Parts: sequence; C-alpha cells; structure tokens
Amino acid sequence: MLTNTFTHIPGIGGKQEQKLWHGGITDWQTYLDCPKPPLSPKKHAEAVPMLQRCLALFDAQNWSELSAIFPSKQSWRLFHTLRRSMAYLDIETTGMSMDSCEISTISVYDGENVHTYVNGENLEQFEDDILNYDLLVTFNGRIFDVPFIERFFRTRLSHAHIDLMHVLRQLGYTGGLKRIEMELGIDRRDQSLGEVDGSLALMLWQEFSKTGNRRALESLLAYNIADVVNLEYLMFFAHNRLIEKTPFAEKYKLTIPSPKEIPYQVDRALLEQILDERWSSWNTNNRQEW
Repeated sequence: MLTNTFTHIPGIGGKQEQKLWHGGITDWQTYLDCPKPPLSPKKHAEAVPMLQRCLALFDAQNWSELSAIFPSKQSWRLFHTLRRSMAYLDIETTGMSMDSCEISTISVYDGENVHTYVNGENLEQFEDDILNYDLLVTFNGRIFDVPFIERFFRTRLSHAHIDLMHVLRQLGYTGGLKRIEMELGIDRRDQSLGEVDGSLALMLWQEFSKTGNRRALESLLAYNIADVVNLEYLMFFAHNRLIEKTPFAEKYKLTIPSPKEIPYQVDRALLEQILDERWSSWNTNNRQEW
C-alpha cells in the first residue's frame, strides 16, 4: 500500500488519489511510466521529483525519511510493508512531566515476542534493542511515549511511526486506549486487568520501588504488556478497515492474529490491598476537610 499512495504529493487529496487509481495509475512507477501526465502541468511538475525521490528511498529502505514525507493520517499505509520489522511500544512512568519524572517500565511486542525493560534492572538495554526495528506502533506515542523516551535517554528515535490514536480517529474511534478497546470487544477483565489504570500502575511501581515486592512489578508489567499486545489487534483492525476503502483490499488485507498470551499475572490480593489503601486514604482526607 505504501507505493500506491499519492496523497503526499502537494495538492493531491483523497479524491484525486482515488481518481488516479481508477484511471489505472495505481503506484509510483506506473505514474512515472505514464506517457501522458495524468495531472495538471503544475501538479505533474511537483509529482515527478517527489515520486522519484520516494522510489529511491523505498529501494534504499530508508523508512525513516520516507515516512516523514507521508501525512500522519496515512501512516497506516506503512504497516503492510514494515510489519515484519515492527515493534508495538508502550511506556509506564513515575508521572507526566518529562522534565522531572522517569520511565519505570517499557514493553515492546514485535508480533512474536514480548520484551520488557525495568528501571534499575535492564532499562538501558532498550536503547540498543529498539534499533532492531524499522517501525514503531503506539497509541498517543507521538505526543507522549516517543518524546519521553528521547528526553529520558537523551537520544532520538528515527523510526517510521504509526500513532494509532490518529489512525483510529479516521474510523470514528475517539478517546483513550481502554475505551476504544472496549468498543472493539477487548475486555481487560478477561486479562485480569479490569481495575488497573494509570494511577494504579504508578502505585504498583511505588510499591515495588519501596519494598522490592516482585508481585507488584509483575502486576505492573502485566498491565504494561497488555497495552502493547492489544495494540496488535487495533493495528490489524484499522489497517483492514482502511484498506477496504481502496481498490487494493484483496491484495493487502491481513488475517488478524490470535491474541498473545501475557506472561505475567496481576496479583489480585495485592491489587485489592492497594485499592483498599487508596479508599482509606481518600476517606481520611475527606474527613479532615470536613
């Protein structure tokens, strides 16, 4: 689907792209080989060097520079080409501030294996391992995960990137990751994660940091891994739904994989203890205010 895209040419929108496709101009090389320019002279003058450059980047597998040319809402078209060298990525942090907070854990899922990185244990290994992939898939990662990682490690992630939050909006799915999961039939209660949210994940990290309780860490990792494992379904779902709007559905539609088993379990007793402590603290604070 990558080489079938024309919306990165200045002045070419979705309707013009559809017109090219239905006129037999289905990919970059077909356009360049066309004896009669299918666009206006002005647009054609911009299209030729753009497509020549894109073909050169494609042949060189320079995915970072090539993906930077594409409109963000069309980033999903990278998936079919790069899905064999792709990582679903999610981080957990000690807070929202990139200046004062730290990364606690990172989970990466490449469609086959799950890799986890823990602050104080193996977090620094992430910098080398992530270089094994050409494409990152995140949810709100352009705004949060990737900038946080870059600031924390003082590095730059130059990968091609699909932010599913923006892709799913094209299909009418808005809101946070958990809400969209529920709308699409993913119930975290089936993964024993129903009560776990971002604030509880932070409390699990604080419990591990203070006491060294591995049950707290494993519960946090179960939550973190669920984020990346569930991204796989969302990515395949979005790709297939969007490809259906093109003439290439038969060629590019993909079979959605079976859900990956999460290798850790949430400790229910520990979770209830933390929730009880949260409730007790809330009641105490309210009584003091009264």
